Amino acid sequence: MSDLRYKPATRIDLSELAAALNKGYEDYLIPIAFTKDSVDRMIGADGIDLASSYVLESSSGEPVGVMLVARRGQVSRLAALGLQKNFRGKRLGHNAVTRALTDAGARGDRAMQLEVIATNTAAVRLYENHGFKVTRRLVGYQIELAGTPAVRTGWHSCAPDASLDIIAPLLPGDLPWQIARESIVSIAPLLCGFANAAGTAAALFSFNEGKGRIMSMAVAPDARGKGLASEMIGALIATRPGHWSIPAVVPETLGNGALANAGWRRSAISQFEMRRTFAPT
Repeated sequence: MSDLRYKPATRIDLSELAAALNKGYEDYLIPIAFTKDSVDRMIGADGIDLASSYVLESSSGEPVGVMLVARRGQVSRLAALGLQKNFRGKRLGHNAVTRALTDAGARGDRAMQLEVIATNTAAVRLYENHGFKVTRRLVGYQIELAGTPAVRTGWHSCAPDASLDIIAPLLPGDLPWQIARESIVSIAPLLCGFANAAGTAAALFSFNEGKGRIMSMAVAPDARGKGLASEMIGALIATRPGHWSIPAVVPETLGNGALANAGWRRSAISQFEMRRTFAPT
């Protein structure tokens, strides 16, 4: 199907966009469910540009998939590309990626990047065929706590903006898109804060129905090398026993020490971060 049509995502409401994403990601390698609210949060957190994003349609106007593109400065990100089951394997993904790259070049972008599950060999090959190269592997972590661990003193829950004040200046500039400073600043109001009394270490997390997720954490440079990160992680999960995870968006060169020392294990799913650069014009 070469006559794919691209309807700007600005022309449908968020409920329709969520429904189209759910159809596009049906039977995906990992279960994904979108709602109007989760799509709204993703747009804000990840910098999704709806004017550069599309609902993919057949020549008859039938929806066949969704492509979301995020933008920050002169770098864009292919944030989502989902095709309905009966339209897969027909080179629609190839055509959509070609369109995304053409648009990025026309905007004068310096690069486009994306993340793809490492075991999704067909998708990895698709992106490689379009000039994307793997820049690093992204991993996640998890731990299960049944019972109540010993509470550690010197740590306290706090407002998310109090944690953000500690974390934001400490985040390095080369973090993956979803945990970069811009994303964390955007989602911080939706999270919970945790910090020590000295203000040298903090975390941002969510916890619902026995499931916790750490989204960001940092330790001040002059407080590092003293086991403070491991202590903070242990103190945090002691306040809320359950299943804790960190999504697979962490460079595998980061976190191994503190998380391993706190008893966390790497998740089975990992991702490749991939990047395509454009020649200067």
